[in-house]
Formats: sequence, structure tokens, C-alpha cells
Amino acid sequence: ASLVVAGGHSPFASSASSSRMRQAVRESKREFCTWSDAIATLQAALQWESICRKEGRAAGQAWAASKNLSASRLSNFAKAKVHLLQDLRRAGLLTVDGCDG
Repeated sequence: ASLVVAGGHSPFASSASSSRMRQAVRESKREFCTWSDAIATLQAALQWESICRKEGRAAGQAWAASKNLSASRLSNFAKAKVHLLQDLRRAGLLTVDGCDG
């Protein structure tokens, strides 16, 4: 749902001009999931959030760059996730006990 809210934009580098760079992006995506782009994106976003939380934003940005990911798009996903969870709680569709944030 967060991916839909975020406009469906992939955080994986999409401005790859060379075939070598496009291949590197495909390999990075497969590192997170081999069968679904949406799940690969979700896995990348969750890992990025964890790194930012534990090691700080600069470490998250460096990690994202090393994985051919856009830190700004990952940040947008994180914001969309927070807003979506808040709205689900307000609507009574999600209890506080049912979510770790």
C-alpha cells in the first residue's frame, strides 16, 4: 500500500544511461527480491529505514548509493508509510498493538 501511496515510483536508479549501469540496477533489485519489483522495493525501503534509525541518515544515504537506490525516494516511501499508518489507526482499521511503526 505504501508503494501505491508513494506513486509507484521505484527507488532503484532509473536514469541509468549505459547498459552496464542498467545491469547493475537489475542486480541490485534482485538482491532484495528475485520475483517481484514491488517486494524488492519494500525490502529496500525497510532496510534503509533500519540503517537510518541505527546508524543515522548519512549512513543510510551511503548505503542507498551503494545499492543503486535513491535516498530521496526511500525517504518519501518512509513518509508515506507513516501517513498511511496514521490514517489506518484513525480510521480504526489498525490497532496500535498491531503495528511496530
